[in-house]
Amino acid sequence: MSTFHEEQRRQERVPFKRDIMLNDDVTVKAIDISQGGMYIHTFDPFRVGDIVDVSLPLRGETFKIKARIKHVQKGVGMGLMFIDMDVGQMEKLEQVIVVARKRPRRETKKIKVLFVEDDDTSRKMLKNHMLSEGLWVIEAANGIEAIKTLNEQPVDIVVLDLHMEQMSGFKVLSIIKESPEWVDIPVIIFSAKGTDDIMDRVFDAGADHFLLKMTTPPSKLVETIKTVLKEAKNALD
Repeated sequence: MSTFHEEQRRQERVPFKRDIMLNDDVTVKAIDISQGGMYIHTFDPFRVGDIVDVSLPLRGETFKIKARIKHVQKGVGMGLMFIDMDVGQMEKLEQVIVVARKRPRRETKKIKVLFVEDDDTSRKMLKNHMLSEGLWVIEAANGIEAIKTLNEQPVDIVVLDLHMEQMSGFKVLSIIKESPEWVDIPVIIFSAKGTDDIMDRVFDAGADHFLLKMTTPPSKLVETIKTVLKEAKNALD
């Protein structure tokens, strides 16, 4: 019978950013790993309950572990639970986790902002101001581009318009806050409309701050980005 600390260690998730193989023919992007399972990005049509073979790298070679798909978020990724491991597989998995834990994390010198805005003129103008203030800005013209960007690279904070075609900001916010790997990314809603219903809806969905476009000059937007990030960091310390 495992102790509390052994179980806690088993479930500890370690960043594990690399490509791996499922069933020897599907390449996916791993996000994190623990002795209990892992989270991955994939757009392939897997289903909850499916059993897959996971190929993990160790000292220039690979070994396989079976896993059951525990949950799937369409277009984002899925969580896997390792099953039926023998002693040898458990020992190799622990070695993979030890290596991942020691691997230095890359740190960016600038705040990396994902700015999601469908108005080209406004987006370019505000991006230029943020760049002049020393921020690193990635543009997205709609919600689909925003999710694609999040799948491709890490960001520190998201500034998000609400009313966009193809995928609304409400949907993007929901996806971010329901995704295990993105839930801690602060989201500032930057909207032309600020009714009580809208504000209740976005804060209930997990937004960290709300700014009304018509009353927010560029300097205030930058100030808010820095403040929200500082508050988020303090909350995690």
